[in-house]
Amino acid sequence: MEQHSHLPPFALRPRFKAEVPFGVDDIGSRIKASLAQNKEEVEGKVVGNMAVLSIPPAKRHFWSPQLTLGMDTTDTDGVTMLRGMYGPSTSVWLGFVFIYGILGIIACFALIIGSSHWMMDKPANEIYLALLCGLGIAGLYLISFSGQKVGADQMQLLHEFVENCLHQPIISSATDPE
Repeated sequence: MEQHSHLPPFALRPRFKAEVPFGVDDIGSRIKASLAQNKEEVEGKVVGNMAVLSIPPAKRHFWSPQLTLGMDTTDTDGVTMLRGMYGPSTSVWLGFVFIYGILGIIACFALIIGSSHWMMDKPANEIYLALLCGLGIAGLYLISFSGQKVGADQMQLLHEFVENCLHQPIISSATDPE
């Protein structure tokens, strides 16, 4: 029998939001207990109403995901809004953001200088540099999706870990990021 995945769809940083019938402290203690039992599969830390789950270093690769969970109380007693966000490790994410930023800044300056030259009827070769930076940004975006596909099995493992901790499927109640 084929198992249905409850993971959110592919996105730059996939997210889910679901209401679960447990309090924040109960969810935290369930995750801590499961982490103690499954050290070889998942590692993580729970602090207050936040948890970060990741793959142990022995099984981790460049595209290994981590899952950040936020737990917020709701107006209903004993019900918590569980918000999850999958992403690469912090160092990979910061590297991508840094490269995006550098390419964006270079593109902006190239467009400013190129448009100035163009308005003065001079050769505006800097516009080609801006186009190259735009292609670089698009390339990084595609690379991030291919990396997410490489880490999809580990992302599924982290999602199933949370589902097993709470003994219920975690199906997103909304697809829009908040």
